[in-house]
Amino acid sequence: MTATTATPAKGQTPPAHVGMFQLLNGLFVAGAISCLAQLGIPDLVENGPKSADELATAIGADPRALYRLMRATACVEVLSEGADGKFSETPLPRS
Repeated sequence: MTATTATPAKGQTPPAHVGMFQLLNGLFVAGAISCLAQLGIPDLVENGPKSADELATAIGADPRALYRLMRATACVEVLSEGADGKFSETPLPRS
């Protein structure tokens, strides 16, 4: 069996669970961005891309946990991850 998501017709309201998932996702995204800001990561990547290991050493964090946080914020374009695994800022945090 495969699950499909029906797209509501124009003018119809999506099912309640869709709105709830959007709210919860927004809460998780806001928390991740807040954590990133509290750790000062945007300031640390301002002058050039850095790896999670470099940043973890600079702030005394667990590199694997920091990498997961940075990947989560890269998924919503707050940071950008290069092919070399280094993260840089995007225009979004500067706006």
